[in-house]
Amino acid sequence: IHLMQLLNLRYKNYAVYFCLCLATGLGAVTRANLGYSVKAGIGLHQGLWQTFDVPEGLPGSFVQDILQDQNGDIWFATNGGGVCRYDGEKFEIFTTNDGLVGDQVLSMIQDKQGNMWFGTGNGVGAKGEGVSHFDGVRFVNYSTDDGLAGDNVRSIFQTSDGLIWFATNSGVS
Repeated sequence: IHLMQLLNLRYKNYAVYFCLCLATGLGAVTRANLGYSVKAGIGLHQGLWQTFDVPEGLPGSFVQDILQDQNGDIWFATNGGGVCRYDGEKFEIFTTNDGLVGDQVLSMIQDKQGNMWFGTGNGVGAKGEGVSHFDGVRFVNYSTDDGLAGDNVRSIFQTSDGLIWFATNSGVS
């Protein structure tokens, strides 16, 4: 077998396994609380820059990742404050109290279906929490107990054919 064929076979087997995981409901399912909203302050304007921090509604000053979703809202992944969605007027904050797997969010993407994926962790070598899948209503959480290579998820990527890959502290899933 040629190396690309072997990789392709493993890749397709992964796709089947991944689809089965989602279809059979593996992972911990938590109905999301509404989160809480904070009216955004005016921020700090310095020349071309507008700055938001905790006084303006961010749940934490240390922002790990930023993403604009299909609706135009901006998501911020924070180090210890969970994630928040900014619609231009208010911040809506989601934490473990709302079903997020962990509050130290390292990475995030929005998949082709509009669902959000959040990778969490506690640093290199430390025990992390895993991945949260958020469909706008509920969180489904995945960890090494569900087959994820590692619980510190540093990066998330979706391929053109819809597969989602997670870069972890213990390999790639």
